[in-house]
Amino acid sequence: MAGRHEAGGGPAPAGTPDPDLHAATAATGPANPHTSGAGPSRPRSFRRPGRPPLKGGAGEDSSREKLLDVAIDLFADRGYEPVSTAAVARAAGLSQSMVHYHFGSKERLWRAAIYRVMRRRGQYFPVGRPETPEPNPLERLRTLIRRLVAANAAEPRYIRIVSHEAMGQTQRFDWLMETFIRPGIAAFDDAIADAMAQGLVRPLPPHQTSNIITSAASMTFSIGAVTRAIHGKDPFDPEQVRIYGDAIVSVLFEGLLATTGDDAPPPGA
Repeated sequence: MAGRHEAGGGPAPAGTPDPDLHAATAATGPANPHTSGAGPSRPRSFRRPGRPPLKGGAGEDSSREKLLDVAIDLFADRGYEPVSTAAVARAAGLSQSMVHYHFGSKERLWRAAIYRVMRRRGQYFPVGRPETPEPNPLERLRTLIRRLVAANAAEPRYIRIVSHEAMGQTQRFDWLMETFIRPGIAAFDDAIADAMAQGLVRPLPPHQTSNIITSAASMTFSIGAVTRAIHGKDPFDPEQVRIYGDAIVSVLFEGLLATTGDDAPPPGA
């Protein structure tokens, strides 16, 4: 199941390698025959037919982006193990050598794909205990919920990738936990703990409340086809995303019981 594993955002916290620089900072270096140091160097303009485009060219950027887009889809649909670099290259309409040229290995391709996903999510839910302008912990919690819903709607493939890794308890999952997920969850835990300390909410275990929130904010988008089939609504429609975020906030803070008169919460509260 998804849930507590889906609160991570992006971009990566300070000290995390920039995805666009990962090939240069990797231990083995870029798989570029012109920079490998083996044998006499050739002029940079030399390139046999079928070789990767020259370093820094527009074609290089285009092929790298295409490989990343395809890799994210495949890792989200199938998980890590069933996806080969040959399958990624084939789906992108490129040669397998291009994968090794840009990323060096399947593991580095996967990490670059994760950074790409997290960069997009970070527009809505920054990782690293995201700051919110509200000093009131309840307002902070409302903001965090709406941000997480928006992030999951914007990049639902992240939820599926995390689910694959969580089921296998892989080292990749451990890396996701420490780099993205745990800091995101901590933002919810802190807001809930602060609200409890001020006597604003009931003394429930913060981690249980966080789990309820993050599960609700994730599952709808990981199985969007089910929502469409049952309710006839597109969960990724911007208006539906807004309504859903407001609904989670309303149910969490106001409950399901109907109220009347002055006690009735405003629509979308």
